[in-house]
Amino acid sequence: MYLGNISLFFKEGSIEKILADFENIYKNYKKQERWQHELRREADMRLSKETWGNIDNMIEK
Repeated sequence: MYLGNISLFFKEGSIEKILADFENIYKNYKKQERWQHELRREADMRLSKETWGNIDNMIEK
């Protein structure tokens, strides 16, 4: 789908538009990458708290 748009841009001769689109795609990719990293970190912290909480409960019993 996107490749069709690229060939259309070349026909129009708008290399700036192609570069701007790729820059936006890259920026969005990086935002998504950071977002996923934050989600993983949050999940790891929650899992760690649950795990240590369970271990503490087992020790207390």
